[in-house]
Amino acid sequence: MITADAVTKRYPEGREALRDVSFEITAGEMVFLTGHSGAGKSTLFRLLAAIERPTSGSIVINGQNLSALRRNAIPYLRRKLGLIFQDQKLLFDRSVLDNVLLPLAIVGHPARDSFRRAQAALAKVGLTNREKTMPIALSGGEQQRLAIARAVVNRPVIILADEPTANLDA
Repeated sequence: MITADAVTKRYPEGREALRDVSFEITAGEMVFLTGHSGAGKSTLFRLLAAIERPTSGSIVINGQNLSALRRNAIPYLRRKLGLIFQDQKLLFDRSVLDNVLLPLAIVGHPARDSFRRAQAALAKVGLTNREKTMPIALSGGEQQRLAIARAVVNRPVIILADEPTANLDA
């Protein structure tokens, strides 16, 4: 499902965030990446999400080599991924419900089913009563739960999460 082979990421100023990283994750596995601040966890997340490209090595997701992926193919890859960012990446000019509906609208999912799915995703993260609220009015933990609902609403094949529980209560 996900294979990294000798992945290195070096930034222009010469800082090496990752060096010769290799691993394989099979379907159904749940993998946690831990390490100190600055260890390269977020860099690896950005590489797996095709936000950045490795300096060398290869990353293959579901048979697609991300290094060989054309820019216009990246959005199609991301439709199969649920992304939960450290800083949530919420749209503050849209309601909680509209933030969750967005991934479904992008893929052209039918509106009636989209609304049902979005409500179910919000219920799973305890935000049912906040559908009409703007994200700025949510606490940090509620914003994180909103980001989780948005990431799972499209039933992605793979969920990539960069510190998804950092702002959550126990």
